[in-house]
Amino acid sequence: MKKSTIALLLVLALSLALLAGCGSTNSGQTAGGSGSSGGAGQTAGGSGSSGGADAYNPQTIDEVDWDREPAFHAIVAAEVLEGTLGYNSLHHGLEWAEKQSNGKFTFEMSLNGALVGNADMVDGLYSGIIQIGNGKAFINSSFAPELECLTYPGYYAGSWEDYPEFLKKATEACNEIYADFGLHEIGSDIPNGTIFLFNDVLIRKPEDMKGLIVRVSGGSLATSVEAWGGSPTVIALGDVATALERKTVDGMITGTGIVNDFSLYDISKNATFTTFHEGYSNMMCTQEYWDKLTRGQQLLLEGFVEKTVQYNYEETAKLEAGYVEKFKAAGCNVAVLTAEECAPFAEACLPLYEAFAAKTSEKGMKLLKVVYECNGWDWNY
Repeated sequence: MKKSTIALLLVLALSLALLAGCGSTNSGQTAGGSGSSGGAGQTAGGSGSSGGADAYNPQTIDEVDWDREPAFHAIVAAEVLEGTLGYNSLHHGLEWAEKQSNGKFTFEMSLNGALVGNADMVDGLYSGIIQIGNGKAFINSSFAPELECLTYPGYYAGSWEDYPEFLKKATEACNEIYADFGLHEIGSDIPNGTIFLFNDVLIRKPEDMKGLIVRVSGGSLATSVEAWGGSPTVIALGDVATALERKTVDGMITGTGIVNDFSLYDISKNATFTTFHEGYSNMMCTQEYWDKLTRGQQLLLEGFVEKTVQYNYEETAKLEAGYVEKFKAAGCNVAVLTAEECAPFAEACLPLYEAFAAKTSEKGMKLLKVVYECNGWDWNY
């Protein structure tokens, strides 16, 4: 055989070997899935390989493999003061998330309007100034009126123990509403109890409020007070003590979260603790932000809200027990109403819900049905 022929055969054999090697390398890069270094691994639903025995698709927070998850950071905004129960609850939940993710999640908090306040929380989300914000139903109902049914005291008047189930159903219904605005509710958060503080009357039933001038924060709470027979008036919290002392108002309705902040046990003679929740609030983000997260990251943020609620619930129970003693020590008459004793207050607001049903959309009706079912009211729509 000629030398030229042998050389040609050797070159051909070497070329075939190189081609086989390249094919093996490409195959090895594909089999590991796209979750190792960006791409689908950093978008919702794409947090791992796409099939086979090594498929990665966590369904619970315990199934998340943080070695396979990308790092992410969020600015979280809430109009709360450092050191308050609201702040402590949020910080507890965020620290849990940071630890749970082995440091893959980091955060910074924007407090008390430093970047955005309650009124412009949603605008802050849209602009990207913040990634997660503490939304309020009484504010968001201005652009999503279907949320109005969550702004009446007594939207949930059941027991604290059953509250998480209500939150789950309410969040599902709220997200159908928020979808029209490119928003996503991660979960509801920070429930605080509601307290009635009056000069001369210990409120035990709605008719006890008849004819009394009641300080409120405005909005639907004022409408509820009217349903209970009272006359609502809006006064800044800092002026309430003087108003009660001068009897410009007969009493006030507020959340238990500010009892210590304003030493409320020193300005009232009668205190009624209820099972009402002060107002529906949530942790929310834009739908675009949510969709870019991996499923593992989404599970982490849902867990953050759950931990926030759990901490707040436990601390609120401790604080309210202490508040009762503080009011008694200050010489106040105190009533602690059960869920059954609070039911008449919620039922007195039924005309408000009926008016809401007459004007709301199909999505609003779904949310209203959650309220009715969790309160044990007959659904006749």
